[in-house]
Amino acid sequence: MFTLNKNDVQTLLTNNPDCTFVFWNPACENAGLTEAITSYKDETELGKKLEKEGKSRAWMFAQSKAAGFNQETRLSGTTGINGAPVPFSTYYTVFYKHFNDMKKPDGSPMYTDGEVHLKADLKAREYVVCDAEVARTGVKGGVSTRGLQQPE
Repeated sequence: MFTLNKNDVQTLLTNNPDCTFVFWNPACENAGLTEAITSYKDETELGKKLEKEGKSRAWMFAQSKAAGFNQETRLSGTTGINGAPVPFSTYYTVFYKHFNDMKKPDGSPMYTDGEVHLKADLKAREYVVCDAEVARTGVKGGVSTRGLQQPE
C-alpha cells in the first residue's frame, strides 16, 4: 500500500493515457482523492471511448463520505489481528452479494464494479447509516456520490 495525493493521481492519469485505474481509499475525508478524480478532465482517446459506453477510465472507491460512516460498530464475531474482533459492514455485505449474485445468462457480471458500487451505496443506506463514496473520471470532469442525500 502507498499514499497518493491529488497531484499524484492526476499525474498518473495524464502519464498513462492507455491505462484504466481503480483506487481504493480508506482515508478520512478521502484524502482529497474525490477532488482529484472529479476535477480531472479525461480527454484521452480511451477516456472518450469509455465515456460513450457509459464507463470511465478511473474509479475511486472510498470507505466513507466526509459526512457519513461506512464501517459500523457491529462485529462479526471472528478474530482478527492480535485477537481483536473483525468489524462487520452491511455495505460491503450488500456490495459483494450484488457482485457475486447479479450475472447475465452467460455467467458474466451483469454490472461493472462501479455500477455495483453505486447500487450498493444506495441500497445499503436503506438499512443502516453507512455512506461509502465512489468517484469516476469523465471527459468534462468526473462525478461522485458525495452529494447524494441520505434517505429519510
